[in-house]
Amino acid sequence: MYLLKTQKFSCSKIYIVNKVFIYKMLKKGETTSAVGAATLIAVIVAFMLIYILLIPQEDRESLLYGNESQRSGAVSGAEGNILFSEFLGEMSPVKEAKNLTHDISSVNLFSTPKSDVITLSNAIVVSKSLFSTKSQNLMFSMVNPADVSSAQLYILVGKLDGNLIVKLNGNIIYNNKLLDDTQEIIKLPLDYLKEENSLEISASSPSFIFGENTNEIKYIKLKREYSEKNRVADRVFAVPTNEMKYTEKAVMSYSVYCNLKESNLLKMYLNEYLLFSDVPFCNLRSEDIEIDGSYLKPGPNNLRFESEGDYIVEGIEIKTVTQQERIPEYYFYIKEDNYKTVARGMKDVVASFDFSVKDDKKVLELYVNENKIRIDTTKNYYDVTISDYIQVEDNIIRIEPKNTFNVVEFKIEVV
Repeated sequence: MYLLKTQKFSCSKIYIVNKVFIYKMLKKGETTSAVGAATLIAVIVAFMLIYILLIPQEDRESLLYGNESQRSGAVSGAEGNILFSEFLGEMSPVKEAKNLTHDISSVNLFSTPKSDVITLSNAIVVSKSLFSTKSQNLMFSMVNPADVSSAQLYILVGKLDGNLIVKLNGNIIYNNKLLDDTQEIIKLPLDYLKEENSLEISASSPSFIFGENTNEIKYIKLKREYSEKNRVADRVFAVPTNEMKYTEKAVMSYSVYCNLKESNLLKMYLNEYLLFSDVPFCNLRSEDIEIDGSYLKPGPNNLRFESEGDYIVEGIEIKTVTQQERIPEYYFYIKEDNYKTVARGMKDVVASFDFSVKDDKKVLELYVNENKIRIDTTKNYYDVTISDYIQVEDNIIRIEPKNTFNVVEFKIEVV
């Protein structure tokens, strides 16, 4: 059986084999009669014919006519003219990609000059003698010391003996004699400022050994000038799991309002991925950033804005683009000699559809190597010549249905 399947046979070849077999038997003088030999050969031939009829059609054609080079999905006919044949079944319009929009509230990044006055103390007394020291320690906070542009103490004194000494976080910033009932302004060195600060008020040592210096202070006020800044803003939006499952990418849209002379960078991050880092265009035009789908995650997603400049970011939207259904592609192969025959106009390549159902409307677009052919028919069978669109060897077919219908067989052949 293996020999029969792997060799190229035809009925004429089988006849020649049988004839040679009879001749050899007679020549060797076998005792078997010619009739018996013929009967045996007839049985063998019958067995072979039954075998050929029972094997699959493709194997039968390969056995009788030899193997033809084929591409995936192609079926060779008796003369190798069928380039492609396949049952397609139900075909429906593909689902287009969908955009799901997430609206995000505006962001205001700014730096605004401000000033305020804080009363640190009222009516305190400090003193110093050989045997005792009485000082006052006042505490105050600075939320962002780096944003402070100026800080001053306003001290109104009553009666003073000796010098008034002021220390900021252990550093002497003032040590002077003041006149009674005067106000003194003391500038605080910005380098000494911290988030939590200690201000120590004390008197100097008396000039004689058993004396005492006493300083009366009516009030101490702190005036500071600073920039109120909002340098970082976070926005959170949620992507449902079923949306995330089919998301290929996203597009972020936004508009930036700012001073035209602004030159500070604006940075935008999505879940720690840097989306943008540049000086933005300060106008009303909407900008778009394409976001890789891998930057998103199911559930909460964090969008962060950072800048040292003054920017208002509005109209922020993130549109997730869900997958579009893949349009199947089919391939067929045409040999160079067949291609030349078609190119010379001696034969045509025809694509045919067997829809099986008559009268129902079938609308589709057939692409042959990206060349579009529109088909609109109610027939149950439809064919179209595609000779002008084929190329030697590999060819690509794409079918885009515009309504729903069934295709029993789609075939491409040389006729």
